[in-house]
Amino acid sequence: MKPMMKEPGQGETITSENVEKINNLNETQEVKKIEETPNIMDTTSGDNEVPKNTVDPKRVVIKNITEKTHDKNEKKMETPLLEFHVQHPDKDEGDLMKITKVKYLDGDDVKVVGFWIQTDADGKFYKGSSVDRILKVLGCKTLKECTDKEIDTVEESKESAYLCLKAY
Repeated sequence: MKPMMKEPGQGETITSENVEKINNLNETQEVKKIEETPNIMDTTSGDNEVPKNTVDPKRVVIKNITEKTHDKNEKKMETPLLEFHVQHPDKDEGDLMKITKVKYLDGDDVKVVGFWIQTDADGKFYKGSSVDRILKVLGCKTLKECTDKEIDTVEESKESAYLCLKAY
């Protein structure tokens, strides 16, 4: 396990050395690079809002599905989560997006839930679970059959910068 490093703003001063450490971490972890700003303490708020999606919701191709068992802090998760690795048409070939949530209709309600791996006593996905719903939308019986299938994506919410798979 790698030692945890505090991110700037969490008790550690931004220095050239810290920026170098964080930028080097980017090779092994999904950590955004920080650009060194000489007068960060004098920086004011701007007029531009944080960009929503870097790509618009579109039809994607499922390339791979993996099981996520540890969180970003390398702590074992109580319930594993499926990650759908998808090829978005606006991204370079091989530059896959990871999607871990599905959006579906439940009566008059719209729900967004994670692809938590929960099985019944027979070892099957629960009926009505997020995994069951996506298998039905794709016309698949197993997750293996989902590879190379196409599915639409949708914004997780108006406030979110993330996409999720659409199951309605």
